[in-house]
Amino acid sequence: MVSLRPGRAILGSAARLYAWGVGYLAPGIVWWPTAVLGAAALVTASRRGPGADTALAELVESTVDLHLHLHLHLRGRAAVLGIDCARPPTRAVGAAVTRALRQAA
Repeated sequence: MVSLRPGRAILGSAARLYAWGVGYLAPGIVWWPTAVLGAAALVTASRRGPGADTALAELVESTVDLHLHLHLHLRGRAAVLGIDCARPPTRAVGAAVTRALRQAA
């Protein structure tokens, strides 16, 4: 099963790093070394962010596509396997189809 948590964690990490960078820029007005740290954090976050949001978007898209595909075609698969399927399909029907397909493999 695909989990969205790792993608979300990576994106959250980049967002936190960006927030820390902004936070370090504020005292940089008074003490210049914090401005350097803030700028480095912002550059790092800006490089991590686009890759993280793209990865998360692809994970979400594939999860939704898989769910819709399975949900739309579950009744047909259940009928072929001889499993009675009510409208809308229930978890019990999904579990029965999964068991039948695992036994066939």
